[in-house]
Amino acid sequence: MPLSALVSAYLRSASAQWTATLYVAAVSLGVSVLLARRMGPEGFGNYFFILGLMTLLIPFQNAGFPTLLMREKTTSTPALAVLSPILPELALGHVLTVSSALICGALLLLPTQEAATLSSGLFCFGAMALSQQQSAILKSTGNFFREGGWQIFARTLSAIPVAAVAMLSNPSPAAVFVAWGGGLLIAFWLFPRESKRPRPCFRFEPSVYRSTLGFVLIELATAIYHRIDIVMLHYILGDSPAVGHYAAAYRLFDGVLLLIAPIASICFRELRLRWQDAGSLRRLSGEVLFASAGIGILLAGCGYLIAPIAVRLLFGEPYAGASAETAAWLSLGFAFAVPNAMLTQLAIATNRERWYAFSACICALLNILLNSALIPACGISGAAWAMILTEAGLGLTLYLGVIRRIRFSGPSA
Repeated sequence: MPLSALVSAYLRSASAQWTATLYVAAVSLGVSVLLARRMGPEGFGNYFFILGLMTLLIPFQNAGFPTLLMREKTTSTPALAVLSPILPELALGHVLTVSSALICGALLLLPTQEAATLSSGLFCFGAMALSQQQSAILKSTGNFFREGGWQIFARTLSAIPVAAVAMLSNPSPAAVFVAWGGGLLIAFWLFPRESKRPRPCFRFEPSVYRSTLGFVLIELATAIYHRIDIVMLHYILGDSPAVGHYAAAYRLFDGVLLLIAPIASICFRELRLRWQDAGSLRRLSGEVLFASAGIGILLAGCGYLIAPIAVRLLFGEPYAGASAETAAWLSLGFAFAVPNAMLTQLAIATNRERWYAFSACICALLNILLNSALIPACGISGAAWAMILTEAGLGLTLYLGVIRRIRFSGPSA
């Protein structure tokens, strides 16, 4: 299908998704700005450091189920066709089991203050996993209007208590996590459903976990190379204000990149529906990647000029120096990050998650090595360049392992 026909076909769905994404991005950025202003660079750097550590645990809490749900509920892989109807129940059971076990372990094994922070973070990220599962199920059925409504509903009910905590006190990371997770759970319970609410299933299905293993590795490796920079900045520089400056710049970059998510989600469904039609898949993947490369280059150029101004306006004068400069460098990463978003969707849609996992693991190692070399020499600018080079490396490995194979051998079985 030509790109113009594809655009007209999903324009209404895309408008709903973009509306929701713009709302979520604006609210999320507003909450981050509020926390950054209330905490100051040092406190915000400490919060973002803890958030980065917690992000490394969420792959084990959701076990790749959101990605598996979105793929298998769109078009089932033959090996999982029998279990497809109960995948939501299995996913829910996994989140409850693993999150409860990790929280109990934290409370029993750690000192009081560390246990409170870690357990509240685990509670919050468990609620996020439930939110991701809900989104995946709605997207897999092509119900992008309801999924957009879910995004707005969940973000609203999770932002209100976080904003209240920030305004009423000097917020601690634990208080933010509890407010955030509590709001998500309320949203998950209250959101109206077209079908019966799934009940958790605690049955162990080896075939399901074999299928999710690649997604777990992908999420873990991706979390490492997206968050390890914060952790390494904290330990190498030992300077929380510097971490806060980088966190503010990265939060702006992340917020803009979030706007690409609706395109990626809709393209994923179209790619998955064509994954066994080699000719149609080649045409669509080529058109999507060409368009995404153009968007990425445009965002990189505009972001380099505009990002420093945006940082000063949003985060205030305490962030005007180092954060503004770092935001300009980070913006160059859009040239690689936007096409990579489409390449990753293509890899999952064509059952090439093992190559994606391999690529992500290689790039996680590359990112650690780059940060180890560049942060001592260049500070937070070095972390920004490590991120850009890592995105370039991911794009190269995905191109070699996904696009070339589709062109010469057709879709994976």
